[in-house]
Amino acid sequence: MTRTPSLLLTRPFAASRRTAHDLRRAGLTVPILFSPALRIVPLAGDIPARGTLIFTSEAGVAAAAARADLRGRRAVAVGDWTAAAARSAGMTCLSASGDATALSALLLSLPREPEPFVRIRGRHAAGDLAGQLKRAGIAVIETTLYDQRPCPPTDAARRAADTGRTVLPLYSPRSAAIVGSWWPHGAHDLHVVAMSDAVAVAWGATVAAVAPHPDAAAMNDAILAVAGALDLR
Repeated sequence: MTRTPSLLLTRPFAASRRTAHDLRRAGLTVPILFSPALRIVPLAGDIPARGTLIFTSEAGVAAAAARADLRGRRAVAVGDWTAAAARSAGMTCLSASGDATALSALLLSLPREPEPFVRIRGRHAAGDLAGQLKRAGIAVIETTLYDQRPCPPTDAARRAADTGRTVLPLYSPRSAAIVGSWWPHGAHDLHVVAMSDAVAVAWGATVAAVAPHPDAAAMNDAILAVAGALDLR
């Protein structure tokens, strides 16, 4: 059997396509496969008319923008791509350019506002951002606008894992746990690039690399470094 190396991207399609585009421009030539670990399902929910919005994902921006006209609203986002999505929806948005820890630090540094923050979240959320803010005396309202439901691997992903070495970037603890349930650890030639130590822990097995900073640029650099070390560029 011919063993074909590949890169397997498990984020939602829009984010995975963006990553694939950036990696191709950086010189990655191996086949790139898409197999989202999660399916975003909208939920009914209300968005308060006042208060700065907090976004921890692009999915949250899309869900909120589908529920209400957010043009002119102020927002704070975990990372640059999420912030860009919020701005595209007409909001003024600050970016923490990092992970939940960076977002919490940014929120705690902002001047106190008369209205509570409004955290837009999914049904499954890592950490306790609202709790951290409340313990610091900052009012926050949470509204759950979407669910993140597990997906099985695509046939292409199964074949890739069965027939060749695969570079596997993982971006969140929950997606790491879901992808980890697809295959027995150690049974396939998977080389995981984790976005953070928390993601590596959720994977539950050896990882090839952990990104030095939890953002897209650092992840892309780590992916390319792992692919290069495996002679897969």
